Amino acid sequence: MPLEIKTFSGIDASHLKNDVARLRITVFSEYPYLYDGSEAYEASYLEPLLSSDSAIIVAVFDRDSVVGVSTGLPLSSESDDILSPWSASEYAPSDIYYLSESVLLNPYRGKGIGRVFFSERLKKARNLGFRYASFCAVVRPDNHPSRPVNFQPLNGFWKRLGFEMVPGLTCKISWKEHGISVETPHILQFWIKTL
Repeated sequence: MPLEIKTFSGIDASHLKNDVARLRITVFSEYPYLYDGSEAYEASYLEPLLSSDSAIIVAVFDRDSVVGVSTGLPLSSESDDILSPWSASEYAPSDIYYLSESVLLNPYRGKGIGRVFFSERLKKARNLGFRYASFCAVVRPDNHPSRPVNFQPLNGFWKRLGFEMVPGLTCKISWKEHGISVETPHILQFWIKTL
């Protein structure tokens, strides 16, 4: 049976809350995020997304199981960690649609789903009248001890989709990594695309 991809507004996707949380915890536990997530944090993180009709959730179903999710919402709805770095930039946050995350279980990667994730979210951003789309990604040194030998950064993929790194525009977000007992700060680099 082929995979099925469905798109929901945030406000129509409350039934996916546990699936999104589970996938975020599972996929972000891998390198480069190494995230040791909790369901309690996920519940509060997802609240703005699931209460907005301007938000989007793109879900990939394999029969009845959700195996991938991609989300987005207006940047102005994001947390201060994500929003505040833009205040010193040339971009107005009200012009930006923020592409929150794309998480897909390993067996389903390399099948073109990532392109669908981006195209659906960019379509939503354009339909809402935004001028730009942006996301951020964690920055890790090439010699990080947890970096797998076969790790392939996604920078080339993002560039092929028309995104560019915004020089000097980063944010700092703290989370707990596996094997570390406290939250530690992480630098994330913003990328942007004109719509």
